[in-house]
Amino acid sequence: MSGDNWSELVAAPVGLRLKQDRNRILIVAENRGPRPNPAGVFCALRVEYEDGSEEIVITDEGWQVSQTIPDSNRPSNWKLDTIEWESARILPVASWKEKTDERIGETLAAAFASGELPVRASLLKADALMRSLGRPNRDQIVTSRPGELNALEAVELSTSPELIESLRTAAVRLTRSEVFQNRNALVEEIYLSVLTRLPSQREAALLRRTLGRRPDTETIADLLWALVMTPEFMILR
Repeated sequence: MSGDNWSELVAAPVGLRLKQDRNRILIVAENRGPRPNPAGVFCALRVEYEDGSEEIVITDEGWQVSQTIPDSNRPSNWKLDTIEWESARILPVASWKEKTDERIGETLAAAFASGELPVRASLLKADALMRSLGRPNRDQIVTSRPGELNALEAVELSTSPELIESLRTAAVRLTRSEVFQNRNALVEEIYLSVLTRLPSQREAALLRRTLGRRPDTETIADLLWALVMTPEFMILR
């Protein structure tokens, strides 16, 4: 990856590069600024385990860094154990924090939502949910799709068993995650997962009142359904 705007965070799936057992993460960063300037690198990995739990791994003092670049131009050929490493240092640059912190959650959510490789629609068997979202029949050739649902599509989407089951599964995962113990964190996680953005203060307050003090799976599933029915979700998806 490369770019000329340090404040724009970039997300990409890395699941296909991981393997069972142990994994080593190597980041090669280069600062090509036109003049001397503060330089650093930041990375956050969102990991989802088979049991539904999640973990976010970030670059901090526990990482090792080195300014030594091996002779080979292929990192896969580098002998990492022969490089002189030292503990990483956190650079408290205020401008970096102001420009990037508010975008980290949205970027991680985008990476999480696009973790699987895309598949051509013609290779998938259409079900009622896909048709209600505008999927044409295989023997139809379409160059554009309407931006609004018709009445039949709206009814199918709002009552789709596939959708209800998917939302209930998502609700179960949320009740088992760490954010479930904190209503503010739970509300933010719901918005990031569904709309890939953080809620406004008004939206967050409304969701907290809706969830109550002890939300159950059905309450969370209903809330997810309400967000999926919004025009914003339709536009994003």
